[in-house]
Amino acid sequence: MAAVRVLQNVFIAAVLLLMLGDGVPVYSSWQGALKRALDPIADGTGLWQGSWKLFAPNVDRVNVAVSAEVFYADGHREVWNSPDWATLPFSTRFTRYREGRFIDKVRLDTNRSAWPGLARYVARTHPHPEDPGIPVTSVRLIRRWGETPPPSGAEWDPVVPLPKDRQYQFHTETP
Repeated sequence: MAAVRVLQNVFIAAVLLLMLGDGVPVYSSWQGALKRALDPIADGTGLWQGSWKLFAPNVDRVNVAVSAEVFYADGHREVWNSPDWATLPFSTRFTRYREGRFIDKVRLDTNRSAWPGLARYVARTHPHPEDPGIPVTSVRLIRRWGETPPPSGAEWDPVVPLPKDRQYQFHTETP
């Protein structure tokens, strides 16, 4: 029993050290070398945390959303929108964090291989509202984005609606 507890504690310590080594910003060359050595392990175990752009000097200020227009054989049109993360309660943002990261990344041109799958998912999960037997003829994916303004004064509100003029249709799928 004591050996099992020791192994459990060693495992927990190894995971914590891996997460710490991967998550801490790089300040020296030896730390950078350690991080590069740990990256394949973090990637392979699913513990890679991605880049943290929460703090200066390169704060991530771009808010994004993805929507889809679903067209049916009878001419009906439905719209699907990704969640408006800024308006969701903290508990929902916490539990659906990975979904938010997916939406943030799937819109990028470098991830175009995921676009057909997203369009098929939207088509599959959004049947015709009046007659589920009417097939989807096409799905148009649209990305919207806007920048959070820098803080200014006591009335500053970081939650700003995404502008209507910053949108782009980035994929059409015909299932």
